[in-house]
Amino acid sequence: DGVRRFHLFSNISRQMIRTVESANCQGIANTIWAFTNTGHDDVRFFTVLAEAAMPIMNDFKAQELSSMLWSLAISGFVKESVFVLALDAVRVMELSPQQLANIFWACATVLPNHSMTQAAVVDLLPRVAEKFMVFKLLELASVMQALAKIAAVDGEDTTVLNGALLLPPSVYQSVCAFLRFVTPWLEESLYKLQNQIFTSVVCVYELFGLAQNGNLCQTLEQQVIDRVDSLPCEQILQLLRALLSSRATSQAVCVLAGNLARNFGGLQAKQRRQLQQLAVAAFHQAGLQFLPDEEMLYSWCLTLAVKRPELAQGSICEAW
Repeated sequence: DGVRRFHLFSNISRQMIRTVESANCQGIANTIWAFTNTGHDDVRFFTVLAEAAMPIMNDFKAQELSSMLWSLAISGFVKESVFVLALDAVRVMELSPQQLANIFWACATVLPNHSMTQAAVVDLLPRVAEKFMVFKLLELASVMQALAKIAAVDGEDTTVLNGALLLPPSVYQSVCAFLRFVTPWLEESLYKLQNQIFTSVVCVYELFGLAQNGNLCQTLEQQVIDRVDSLPCEQILQLLRALLSSRATSQAVCVLAGNLARNFGGLQAKQRRQLQQLAVAAFHQAGLQFLPDEEMLYSWCLTLAVKRPELAQGSICEAW
């Protein structure tokens, strides 16, 4: 049971801490993976193992390294120096699609705005493109989710809708080149994607300004409209952020905001904060200030749903 498992893993961690000097790459990677997959996150133990891994980082095999980074990211463990050293080691490794996806996702999850992660984008995306035809759908989804994290700006006080615009030119150009490369695949596969993958793909294309062309633009928007009632609130908020950054007056924005307005009373505290972030960023972009009032937040959703052209200019403030 849970109590016995807890005591077992606690005993293992105590024993390994005492003998960590003799730990090898495989032992470190497998231990972190096992602890993460059983839900036994031990920050002190992970810190000891991560520090033991740093001097021997170049001795890790690709599978060991990708497994360790993925497991650390899943557990929420952040140690910048470990990821920096790991990415240095990765540059000379031959990586499988799964390993590329896991490393890419782990870096974006742990340190999405770090220069290290941005450098990984420039280094790893061409390698993803090279092996694109043998990527599985879930592996490609991990890459897209990573790019969506890198392009977003999160935080309680954010005033930026589109973090992709703040990326260094080399990073922005690398992502755009990759997205153009995979566009033919997207046009054929969009209808087949599960909602979570679909949301990440749409967000990436919108945030990097590549969803405005011809058939793809219309298809993305119609798919958002068709799926809106089947999407969880978190994905609706992600899509709203991306679409507000690129086409605030679209019908898809109207439908997303209408869904939030209809379900406003059932939003959780975290979801309300995220919605408030979007409102603050939208008004900041228009040179205006949004007051953190729930009634105004609800009115903002209604305005998006019914009077979207006015909202794009921030004129709702005039009514307040």
